[in-house]
Amino acid sequence: LPEAVDTGRLTSLLNEVISQTKELARGLHPVDGEPAGLTTALQRWADHITGIFGLSCRFECPEPVRITDNALATQLYRVAQEAAHNAVKHAHATEMTIRLSFTDGLMLLAVQDNGTGFSRDVSVVEGLGLQIMRHRAEAIGAVLNIQSSPNEGTQVTCSIPVSSVVSRTQPSHET
Repeated sequence: LPEAVDTGRLTSLLNEVISQTKELARGLHPVDGEPAGLTTALQRWADHITGIFGLSCRFECPEPVRITDNALATQLYRVAQEAAHNAVKHAHATEMTIRLSFTDGLMLLAVQDNGTGFSRDVSVVEGLGLQIMRHRAEAIGAVLNIQSSPNEGTQVTCSIPVSSVVSRTQPSHET
């Protein structure tokens, strides 16, 4: 029947609208409220970068990370998101690694790329993205560090004391 073709098209369009609505909602709240939400969101983000921008993006998390404060997890995610956007947009990176790890009583979120890098003193760079990342880090009591060299890429690291915000799934050896 002719109506069946129209119904099929409408169903397809409706499914596409539902999918786009879910993506919009995920953009507003990218980190699920569960303790492992940040890990899941960063893996999803790395997959998205690879799929959309065509560069190799890996997510590494050598041990489980559980953050019960969703606002904190979301700020960390947004730092990673901005660092990745900068790598794609400005550095023309072909490879990127997003890493979430623990070391010396700190939880580290690092985004490293193999892009063009830059030689200017990062403390005087006035780009809006860097300002936003610094603001987000300060808002959660973290420290943002950016290291870059021409033709050697850039690493953005956000470090925060483990004892104040993170719990692990296994007994911790926090300091």
